[in-house]
Amino acid sequence: MVMVMEQQNQINNQFLPVHTKLQERYEILKVNGEGNFGITYIGWDCLLESKVAIKEFFPVSRVRRDVSKGETEVYVFQEKEYEQILEKYLEEARKLSKLNQIDGIVSIRDFFYANHTAYIVFRRMEPYQSMKLNKCSNRFLAHCRKSMSRELSTGISVPTIL
Repeated sequence: MVMVMEQQNQINNQFLPVHTKLQERYEILKVNGEGNFGITYIGWDCLLESKVAIKEFFPVSRVRRDVSKGETEVYVFQEKEYEQILEKYLEEARKLSKLNQIDGIVSIRDFFYANHTAYIVFRRMEPYQSMKLNKCSNRFLAHCRKSMSRELSTGISVPTIL
């Protein structure tokens, strides 16, 4: 499985390589998915010894990275606009962190800046757990999207099946 993900990372030079360490705590195990505003990885929390989901803020229309050249930091086009959207990403994490006790919402464990971008770390749910909670989460997410900024609500979602 790791070999398949390493091959996937070689195809897309913007994904962080498998075994990349973030904050000297989180290790990238594989890419879980990507969208217009981010890349989601399955990772390992080396301190708490548990799997996590790591969402990297990576708006494809505004940033680039080429890990084949050893780059882990993102190159940003339109710095001022990027910084404004990045601040909204932090606001999103703050809002979601207030919902950690609600059933059906994946808990945020951490938020940090690195590589000239930002990361949200979520508790990793096993597929059988998330399937049970997915119906409730989708209703809640629809409610949350009404209150979020239009730009973020189309690109950031509460990970329910990770």
